[in-house]
Amino acid sequence: MNPIHVARNSAPLGTFTEEEIKDGLNNGRFLLTDLAWRIGMAQWKTLSAWEEFGVQQRVSLPGAVPIPGEPETPEPAWERSAEIGAWRAFRQTIWSVLRTPAKVFSSLTTSGEIGKTLLFYIAAAFPSVILAQAAFFPLQQWWLDIWNKVISEYSGIDLAVLQASQRMDGVPPEVASMVQSVQIGSAVVGAVIGVLAGMFILAGIDHLMLLLVRGAKRPFIVTFKVNAYVYGSLAPFTWIPLLGGLISVIWGTSLRIIGLSRAHGISARRAAAAVLIPLIAMGACVGTMFALGATLMGHLRPLMPPSSGVSPAPASAPSGNPRAHVEMVIGEEVNPFRFP
Repeated sequence: MNPIHVARNSAPLGTFTEEEIKDGLNNGRFLLTDLAWRIGMAQWKTLSAWEEFGVQQRVSLPGAVPIPGEPETPEPAWERSAEIGAWRAFRQTIWSVLRTPAKVFSSLTTSGEIGKTLLFYIAAAFPSVILAQAAFFPLQQWWLDIWNKVISEYSGIDLAVLQASQRMDGVPPEVASMVQSVQIGSAVVGAVIGVLAGMFILAGIDHLMLLLVRGAKRPFIVTFKVNAYVYGSLAPFTWIPLLGGLISVIWGTSLRIIGLSRAHGISARRAAAAVLIPLIAMGACVGTMFALGATLMGHLRPLMPPSSGVSPAPASAPSGNPRAHVEMVIGEEVNPFRFP
């Protein structure tokens, strides 16, 4: 069969059969305003001008008025939560996004408020963030000990100093309790702000990159929906210690490429460029920062006095402010919070 070439906004979408184009018009992948051409035609024509793909092809019920470019049955199921119920739509959305992302995002609509999609993301992400923090808490001290050893090794700071400062030895119990409460509260507020702001930032970066690679064929709300549904559906995996973050990054990146490709009607290669270029750039920046930090520590370490495990006692307190120095006693653990 003679294939049909389809283009949108001067950008080719590929070659397809008649059946593929009919299916694409029904699920929103193609628009009636898209241009099409096949061998033997004198010029390009919009799909609406083709007898095979005219408006009548999309009318399934008498009196129905099709909306160009919008699927008749919006996906995912959360878009129809008012009809099928919130809990059922919530479960079906997670299941379908993870199992059949190409089908789901091919039927994504621009209709509906962004707040509805954000509600799905919040409902899925917030409980998972709390569970992730609870699951990761026993490992925090282990990570902290490793980090202290790395800092001590590269900076020359006595390991006892770092450990004592973090334990807050000598600090009154009420002060220590207040500090811990502030830390917990800050962590909760930071997690809430990070979950919400992070989604808008990520969607904004994706849409900007789509514009740069000429792949933004639909509005920002479509890009936001793809990201919100992808990471909302992956949220239950984030509470898995150590592996949760890795699963979200790898699987989430793959789903975003599929979702953006289908939702914007562009090639997978173009969608991959929009998603992967920022990740590669960020990885390069982080790697460069670590390399510079390690190099700087390596140059500064010879200038630092060697750590003998015993801190010498000062001969006398500095003049002017006798409480401005940290007491160091031979044979005792260093306590940076205790003053004479």
